[in-house]
Amino acid sequence: MGIFTIIVLVIFVVIGAIVGIENNSIFISFKFFNQTYNTVPLFLILLYSFLAGLVFMLIIKIGDEIRFRRRIRSLEKKIREMKTELDEIRKLPIKGRDETEEEEES
Repeated sequence: MGIFTIIVLVIFVVIGAIVGIENNSIFISFKFFNQTYNTVPLFLILLYSFLAGLVFMLIIKIGDEIRFRRRIRSLEKKIREMKTELDEIRKLPIKGRDETEEEEES
């Protein structure tokens, strides 16, 4: 899955670079938080939008990673507890076995 993600990322970077090179001479003006920016290259707007998307996805993935690691730790703790319980059960003597052997002998 990691290789697929890298390939898709490289494809988007190449497409973004091609669009940026082709549209290097296009300037736009835009308003952001009541502040107007004039003559900003379109390539910079595309680049900043792409970087903002990467940052948001990074934040989401970090949150997912933390949640998954917590769950893995709790499940590993539960497995350890169940293994110790199973070992304790294995150590218990079998009660019904002695009674059946006595019945067979008589």
